[in-house]
Amino acid sequence: MPIANKSVNLDALKREDMRSGLAKTPKRFPGRYIYDSRGSELFDALVNMPGYYILHVEHEILRRHAVDIAASIPARILVDLGSASSEKTYHLIGVLHEKGSLSHYTAVDLSHSALKKGASTLCRDYPDLVIQSVVGDFNTSLNLNPQNGPTLVTILGGTFGNHTPTQRHLLLSSIRSQLNPGDALLLGTNLLRNEQTMVSAYNDDEGTMASFLKNSLTVLNYELGANFDPDSFDHVTVWNSQEERVESCLRARRSFNVTLSQPEQTVMFEDKELLHCGFSYRFREEGLRSELAAAGFKLACWWTDLEGHCAITLSHPVPL
Repeated sequence: MPIANKSVNLDALKREDMRSGLAKTPKRFPGRYIYDSRGSELFDALVNMPGYYILHVEHEILRRHAVDIAASIPARILVDLGSASSEKTYHLIGVLHEKGSLSHYTAVDLSHSALKKGASTLCRDYPDLVIQSVVGDFNTSLNLNPQNGPTLVTILGGTFGNHTPTQRHLLLSSIRSQLNPGDALLLGTNLLRNEQTMVSAYNDDEGTMASFLKNSLTVLNYELGANFDPDSFDHVTVWNSQEERVESCLRARRSFNVTLSQPEQTVMFEDKELLHCGFSYRFREEGLRSELAAAGFKLACWWTDLEGHCAITLSHPVPL
């Protein structure tokens, strides 16, 4: 089945986000832009390492409960937000397809290479499935357009936790406004655990996480004409107990200046100054229920792994 590709021009927004992030205190790199072709490769390597339990655990939950999910919503349309290469939803797609309900799959992600990889696999394994790949940021260009549902929207892989509470409310509200009775939202979240367990998932001995984060500097050099030297930074992981989130950062090894072009600009780094490259919130069940309710969803099903690392929830839109 041919792949319908839609592409959203985000270059201007992307560069403005990066410039404004470097001007903030503390400095920030918008983590969603790290997933260029190299970033996607590094992330794939990272999530397949034993210490990075997050996706392994989520896959386990999905394998155990895919039949339950399919029974709760025999989705005809599956919209996968932050899909990457569709590995997170592959097993669920298979169960829905086997039951004969699924006919359309839409993958939304910023990485063109990851979308292409996922679509190629799905076209091979499910030739009768209509596949659409959307290159874009679903935070700013979300258009579900559900027709002839029921529609199931998925946000997996901890993607939801990479957003601030305000961003999460806006995202959930946008999704809710586009859903119809009988549709549903499948959400993956990382749960609050002890600090060592949460932080260690981001500190591998092989340095894959460090390489992944330093790819943000390569992106900055390309997009902003900057002259970042990756060897001038170390990778550090910080637990922010007030915000209840893990923060992934690059720490400057010394004081130095970085030059940006178009227009020319100088960014100063102090010794040991942090560049925040991403964060991952941790959730409690009662808090997540409240967030969903505030955006117009009722949590119907709650599944976790045996050790309580992650949860997958199925929620339905309530009447507006």
